Amino acid sequence: MLARNGKFVEKMDLSRYLLLVLMVFSSTFFIYKDFGIRMLWGYGVLGLLLGVQCVHNVLRRQWPGVSVIEAAFAVLVATVGISFLRPDANRTSDLTAYIIAMMISFGYLALAKPDQMQLRRLMQTAMVSALVFAGFVLICSTFRGLFWNGYYPILAEASKAYADRYIPRGYSPVLGGSCTYTDYIMMIGIGVFGGKFMAERGDKNPGKYLSLGVMALLVFAIAVVGRRGELLGVAAALVVLWILMGRGKGRWIRLAYLAGGAVAALGIVILLLPLLKEVDFLRRYVMTVEKLLAGQDITSGRTELYAQALELFLEKPVFGIGWGQFANHVTPEFLAEHGPDVANVHNIYLEFLCEVGITGAIFLIVPMFYLLVQTIRQFSRLHDAPGDTESWRLAVQLNTVSLTVQLFFLLVGMLDPCFSKLTFWAIYALAIKLFSCAVALEGYEHNDIFARAWSRFVKTITGLNKKRRI
Repeated sequence: MLARNGKFVEKMDLSRYLLLVLMVFSSTFFIYKDFGIRMLWGYGVLGLLLGVQCVHNVLRRQWPGVSVIEAAFAVLVATVGISFLRPDANRTSDLTAYIIAMMISFGYLALAKPDQMQLRRLMQTAMVSALVFAGFVLICSTFRGLFWNGYYPILAEASKAYADRYIPRGYSPVLGGSCTYTDYIMMIGIGVFGGKFMAERGDKNPGKYLSLGVMALLVFAIAVVGRRGELLGVAAALVVLWILMGRGKGRWIRLAYLAGGAVAALGIVILLLPLLKEVDFLRRYVMTVEKLLAGQDITSGRTELYAQALELFLEKPVFGIGWGQFANHVTPEFLAEHGPDVANVHNIYLEFLCEVGITGAIFLIVPMFYLLVQTIRQFSRLHDAPGDTESWRLAVQLNTVSLTVQLFFLLVGMLDPCFSKLTFWAIYALAIKLFSCAVALEGYEHNDIFARAWSRFVKTITGLNKKRRI
């Protein structure tokens, strides 16, 4: 009987598969809005699998080892959770769903223990998903009839309304009734193929240039979608990665090349504006350049939101006005001009300061940038001392994906409320766990001030537990 129970408990161990499950969930998130399926079912399955793993860990008395990486993520989760529980928080049903998504994503981050096979499967899933999304965007943008006569009729009302509103404005048909979500999935694919490019040895290796070509295709698909913020975020993330690939003074030389190339590209674009305006998917970008040259606002009213957020922050600089409360301060005039759905500052840093003040913003911004800096440092270590093993190649790929996602979110967060989107936490948790796995494959131990402080804290807690048992 004991043997049978032991085997049953072992079958409950899903830790190897949790991260792959989270990737599949992120890649198929579009089905809920497009086909009118309640998101509760998706998160219910995620929660059920997470619950099974929790029961297994309790029965086996296995507690997840929390590194400084997971601890930094936990600080983010705790800060958002405390902010949500504050009396002045705006606890709407959407924000409640957001908190549930955050907690489930953190659970997957903490309990997932993927092996190398599962990590490779995750990379393959991300690649296939990105290519499917890109194919949908490019085909439906080229042959609009396929979308309007084929996919549009089977969509749920919410996705139909999104298409009716945004496609006439110059955006591409997308999956999940969201241009941003579509861009997010393709952005992950860019990170995966970027990692493959960096992990391949030899300049004559055709695999390197195939990966580079697919990256270019995905960037082009993001451009076709029509979202300026995400395109700028992806471009900036790739620029940072390319600069980091240099060594010593080579990084400054690359930066100089980029600056010169940007000036030349802008000059060419200005000269070719009349021709570029005739290309459908470029019209929004051409309009942006024209407004910029004419000295007009190119932020779609964001500067007004920024000014309002700053004013609210100055009124309550220490603790802010309350989580989610900025939505109640958007003026009726702004909503009438820009749509009734505006509820965020469209700059995550100003939104943090506005809603949770300096106190809360510190515990949100510092962990995110700490994780980014540590990922950059690993990128440099792996790039400066390249190995020739499967583990090293996989570590390079995982690090590149994580770094791409983190850079993208922190850069695009200056223009878009990415932190407030329901899909953010699953994708960000994936990125941080991939970085943690890359560190484990590298065999590196963090020894910075935060890592040492966390190590002392863990030893203290462990010591207290031992004394209680005695």
